[in-house]
Amino acid sequence: MTIVSIQYKNISPARGLRRWLAQAGLALSVAIAPVLHGQTAATGFESDTLAPFGVEVSAGNLSEIIEPSGFAPRAGSKVHHLRWCQSNYTGSRTSRGVEGTSGSGNPRITEEGWFAFSFLLPDTFPAKSVILGQLICWMRELPKTNKTVALSLNANGRLTLDGYSGDGTGGATREAVRPLLSSVKRGVWHDFVIYVRFSNKNTGVMKAWIDGAPEAAPTVEVSGINLGNGAFDDTGRMTDGAYVKWGMYCHDVANHTEGETRDAYFDEVAYLVGNPPGAFDLVRPKDPDAVRAGIPESRSSD
Repeated sequence: MTIVSIQYKNISPARGLRRWLAQAGLALSVAIAPVLHGQTAATGFESDTLAPFGVEVSAGNLSEIIEPSGFAPRAGSKVHHLRWCQSNYTGSRTSRGVEGTSGSGNPRITEEGWFAFSFLLPDTFPAKSVILGQLICWMRELPKTNKTVALSLNANGRLTLDGYSGDGTGGATREAVRPLLSSVKRGVWHDFVIYVRFSNKNTGVMKAWIDGAPEAAPTVEVSGINLGNGAFDDTGRMTDGAYVKWGMYCHDVANHTEGETRDAYFDEVAYLVGNPPGAFDLVRPKDPDAVRAGIPESRSSD
């Protein structure tokens, strides 16, 4: 894994970003102002590993990196294939899904951050409710207040962005639900990018882009809300911070069909702690033949 350390100081944002891009993939250490501080991890799975990420998968379900057959990867030659089998559901949270995660050993988003990935659902994917991506903040002290942001595919076919706020005692309120797509086409890649700012003082923000929408025209924009798990310190930061997940969380237990399986494919996963200049272009899925500028394969930076 390539480690890139960036600390700008007395360097213009444009110059600092150019230096990062020029030396992407190399160990780098320069001085930087805290306002530009950011920590990033990304992978296109080309190195046959999820690193620096991990996966939550229970016995009998499947997480594998493959060269797909029947369709092209979003970029490169490999994708992350996940399969969830209803027969393995035991009633536990883990057995409801199969999810890639930044939760172990990676920096968390306490104030601002970005998350992006591409997903493809095959023609066999059922018309059922499933969460395909999350910014989640599980705390042992607040076990029921872990939802912050979810990318939800609903049984009616709509893809929505859902934002939640915790009350600090275990309860959560759905603050916003916004449509991203009226229906999710099967067998094609969809690109998702989100920027969030967490807040418990009605200054929370969610911006999301789907399928190549330009930065200047987000598909969804919500502001002036509470957003987060309810546990904030005096500076306005979430005390534990959110980590990212992609995959399938098959929470619709009442609609599980005996013996059913669900498959999904993911590529071009990236997340960023903070909001440095050029963040949108750093995390967004690129054209298949383009190199992800400034984000080498399987890298983290701070």
